[in-house]
Amino acid sequence: MLFRPAMPEGFLFIPYIPYSGAALLGISLLALGVLTAVLTVYSNMLTKQLGRVYLRWRKNTLGGGKYPPLSINPVLKDRSRRRLRSLALVTLIIFGASFVIGYIVLAASAGALEFWHVWAWFV
Repeated sequence: MLFRPAMPEGFLFIPYIPYSGAALLGISLLALGVLTAVLTVYSNMLTKQLGRVYLRWRKNTLGGGKYPPLSINPVLKDRSRRRLRSLALVTLIIFGASFVIGYIVLAASAGALEFWHVWAWFV
């Protein structure tokens, strides 16, 4: 969406969309991609931690060990936790703001709230 003006006509199979709205929606999709990557990293850490918790429980139950139970949530250093949280919040704000502003710009340029009908995207 960001590079559409540089592409030849018919190269992309994207229906008509004004560049200003397309740029804003492209920024929102980039932010959504970064947010998804952050959530994937956290999910990976959570899965690893749950595996450790299960192995500790199994060792205590079957082996008669007296090890202390582990936390279910992944334990991160303060700096890493703040960075992940800040990155997630910033990308969430960028995604939300650019998506809403892009929708407003597209609706204003089409003159209707359902701009996809005006430009016949699903015909």
